[in-house]
Amino acid sequence: MVAAVGVRPVNALGAAWGPAWSAGRWADCAVSISSALGRHNALEGECTVTPVPQLTAEQRREALRRAHSSRVERAKLKQALRDRKLSLRDVFALADADPEGVAARSRPLEIIRSLPGWRKAGRAEALLRECEIAEQRRIRGLGPHQRAALLARVSPLLPV
Repeated sequence: MVAAVGVRPVNALGAAWGPAWSAGRWADCAVSISSALGRHNALEGECTVTPVPQLTAEQRREALRRAHSSRVERAKLKQALRDRKLSLRDVFALADADPEGVAARSRPLEIIRSLPGWRKAGRAEALLRECEIAEQRRIRGLGPHQRAALLARVSPLLPV
């Protein structure tokens, strides 16, 4: 893509890339989809940042409590996988049963690393690349072919 003089390059969504993006940081300007919606003047370099909503003390405590309980649930799930109380197939069944549950929100990389014999550096990442699964993907976002590929490659290799 060739940029005109004085005009910032535009990404695939039509949002202008700000000076912070080109420098590899986000500190100077929050340029994103909001840019495509007209809150960023690409020619003038002006941008507005939406302020973070202020929480009351009670809202903050509730958010911290929910975050803590999510971390505890995720740790219990991973420990059950390590102890072989759950299998990868069980995690998929839990994710299907509760799409907003801890299993559905977990990343496949975390789950695979929790399986016995899969903690070695790079082994789980190589498996995800082989199955064409992005590391950012969540369990609930895996398609049937990706799930089948994971099950086919993980299940026979688990130590007894």
